[in-house]
Amino acid sequence: MIELIAVLVIMAIIALIVTPLVMSIIRKAKISARKRSVDAYGRSVELAIASHLLDTGTFPTNEQLPNLQIEYSGSNVVCNVMAMKENGGLYLSECKVNNVDVKDSSTEDGWYHYGSIVNPPSAVNDLLAKANPVTVTNYTDGNTGEMYTFEHPATTQTGALTDYRYIGANPNNYVYFNGDELWRIIGVLTVDDGNGNQEQRIKIVRNEKLSSDMAWDSNNVNEWSTASLNTYLNGDYYNGIEATSKSMIADTKYYLGGGANDSTTHYGSTPDMYAWERGTTVYSGRSIS
Repeated sequence: MIELIAVLVIMAIIALIVTPLVMSIIRKAKISARKRSVDAYGRSVELAIASHLLDTGTFPTNEQLPNLQIEYSGSNVVCNVMAMKENGGLYLSECKVNNVDVKDSSTEDGWYHYGSIVNPPSAVNDLLAKANPVTVTNYTDGNTGEMYTFEHPATTQTGALTDYRYIGANPNNYVYFNGDELWRIIGVLTVDDGNGNQEQRIKIVRNEKLSSDMAWDSNNVNEWSTASLNTYLNGDYYNGIEATSKSMIADTKYYLGGGANDSTTHYGSTPDMYAWERGTTVYSGRSIS
């Protein structure tokens, strides 16, 4: 009995010593986990800001920050105040993780501070790095860049835009898309996603012609909704694209304006066609886009 009592006393003493240590470790682990959650959320906000910067060319305002599309799927993180400096420095305050207050002990104000935002690497940026400046208008192989810059004046449906395009018969602009299909990169163009959001996208065109005859409209009334080309591209062809390639396709506004035949230039010069297409002159009240 004496030995048993001694063992129990020793175990009680050990428990008194160990329990606070274990509880302290658990508490610190929880604090660390909450801080990692806030940090992961903060990095997600950074990426959302970088995406906005890439799409628009400007940092979002503090009023726009709460409306950013933030890709985050961790613990429930809520930061009531977000502020950003002109250099992209991001600040999160009044943060809670699963309704528990979390502060950054390394800062005087307890806010989580992040550094300047840098555009993430992207295929768009890679291509733009190869573009000649707009002042280069001699489209020959001797120029230093592989792409050329074109500035377009504002039209009825769009503001002034800048496009970056490959030119000529033999630029190195071939890519494979949807498995072994050979496509050519047209360039990087500023497009509307159909909801008024402007962003720069890579546009490609199939190297081979379509295997069967396709018409814009078999009735010759310039109506895209009934075009056999529309039915095929957005139907059988789209449904047969592999998942990875399909994820690279996005909705885009396509302009349907036109112009009257001109006896001098026939169907107009290239700038004329560009402006007409983005204008509002259509046949018999058809859609302008």
